[in-house]
Amino acid sequence: MTMVQRDYAVCSRCGFNYDAGELRGGICDDCREAAEKEEAGVAGWEKTAARCIKEQADGQMALMPAGMVR
Repeated sequence: MTMVQRDYAVCSRCGFNYDAGELRGGICDDCREAAEKEEAGVAGWEKTAARCIKEQADGQMALMPAGMVR
């Protein structure tokens, strides 16, 4: 009886086993995609906040409605 040796690598984020060729940088494609979406969402919020949050004359920060921002 011959034994088949399988070399599995573990994703550093989710902990599931993958073939070594399925991981890039120790992270599986699913986890990488989720991280990219999360980063895009954070970046999108930062752009919106930069446009909509304005400093008033007294130094207080105010959230401006999107139609009023110029």
